[in-house]
Amino acid sequence: MSETWDVPIDYIKKLSMQAKSVPTYKMIEPSAGEFDENILSFYSSYEIENESSQFSSKTALVIGRGGNKLGPNTAADYYTAEILIQLREVGYKTIIINNNPNSLSLNPNLSDKRYIEPIQLGDILNIIRTEKPVRVFVPGNRHYLMKEIKKNQNLNVQILPPDQETGVMLPKKVTYALNFFCYTAK
Repeated sequence: MSETWDVPIDYIKKLSMQAKSVPTYKMIEPSAGEFDENILSFYSSYEIENESSQFSSKTALVIGRGGNKLGPNTAADYYTAEILIQLREVGYKTIIINNNPNSLSLNPNLSDKRYIEPIQLGDILNIIRTEKPVRVFVPGNRHYLMKEIKKNQNLNVQILPPDQETGVMLPKKVTYALNFFCYTAK
């Protein structure tokens, strides 16, 4: 709506809050309610009850790559899955947003919570409002999202390598490290 009306997204958020029209999240029921399963995968709705609640510990939100196509996007989704694994190993509760329900990164074994939502600014900001993550990871090909999320939220936003705008694989000053393609036996 922001783009269609040519107004800032903050204006749309303000109108939405005034009208008390904010999305809530419903848990996906893989057995259509036949079995009591808690898979922590959600989709948005505009009902009153919100079935998703914020984790109490530190969380990291990873924005998925979107629809998978053969080649680079499939490899990128594998990379996203590895990031989720490594974030969990260093103590984060992990949350993934992706719009492709067949995505590897939406596997319940890889993250603590999943949202099957469009990879669009408004949807991402709604999930950020619900989850309040301490870190947000944006794919290297989503520069607009990164800039807008930083502008609209006071968050620690990091772009996932490779940064396709600059071609830089790693920042000059690294504040922490993730061991991406290394499996450890337990």
